[in-house]
Amino acid sequence: MSRNKHFMNNIVSFILRNSAKLFSPIISQWEKKLYRKYSINKPQHPIIFIIGAPRTGSTLFYQLISNSFDITYTDNLSALFYKNWIFGLKISQLIYKGRWHNSFISLFGDTKGGHEPAECGEFWYRWFPVEHHFVEDLSPEKLSEIRKNIVCAVNYFQKPLVFKNLNAGQRIRALARALPEAKFIFCRRERLYSIQSVLEARKKLNISPNEWWSIKPKNFHELLKENEIDMVTGQIVSLEEQILNDTSFYPNKNCMEVRYEYLCNNTQQTLENISDFIQLKISNNKNYDGEFNRAENWRLGEEVKDAVLNSPFWKKSE
Repeated sequence: MSRNKHFMNNIVSFILRNSAKLFSPIISQWEKKLYRKYSINKPQHPIIFIIGAPRTGSTLFYQLISNSFDITYTDNLSALFYKNWIFGLKISQLIYKGRWHNSFISLFGDTKGGHEPAECGEFWYRWFPVEHHFVEDLSPEKLSEIRKNIVCAVNYFQKPLVFKNLNAGQRIRALARALPEAKFIFCRRERLYSIQSVLEARKKLNISPNEWWSIKPKNFHELLKENEIDMVTGQIVSLEEQILNDTSFYPNKNCMEVRYEYLCNNTQQTLENISDFIQLKISNNKNYDGEFNRAENWRLGEEVKDAVLNSPFWKKSE
């Protein structure tokens, strides 16, 4: 992206974000009418959460789903209106008119284009704490608010709704109370390479060895006391073990695993499997086979690899 275009995008985002704050009280009145009409019944289409540990291909998977199916998802434009989220989704719908975003570029989970899928943590921080990602339960009022927003969006837009929010993998118990109909797609990658990718990301972002980065499992305070390799190994293992444990709050038919390696090398078949899972036909006829073929390799040296494989957290997961 050119410097001038990047500058203009920042200006537009600044104007939209501040306009959203200014007109939020008026927009909220419009949304309240929708809540009364569309949130009182059960969701008429699936609610899907993409979850997993960091660096497992979840962003690529989110990009593929949002570019292949006729679904509702939070893009970077609608994310600016996180306090009036349904209004933001409506604005995005009016501007982009169902066009595909056709973008598969991201930087540590962040995308740039207005119609590209966004994680939009701010939407969820309206009810969940910022500092603690593992949450077992919320007040009845907050659970009701979450359900009202989600069900209203599903029934108003009359499409399946997809979120990619890795924090949600640590909040399945609470979500089970608010959204017992939800479906979960668990993105997984060979753990050794997830750990390598997190270590590389930490280096690129200048994260110090005793500093936390990305999703926090329930035991992250204890992990902060460990050396960096053990901390990252414990992070990946703990996050995935929590998800494996907590998806038991849902029936098996509501949960599905997608392997990063299989996704890259069998992209079209993965999308067909998703089509069966969410009971929705692929809308975009683009064939992705061969576009994301990636061979995993170890890049950090045998000493680091041995340290991972000998970590007490790695051994606990065996």
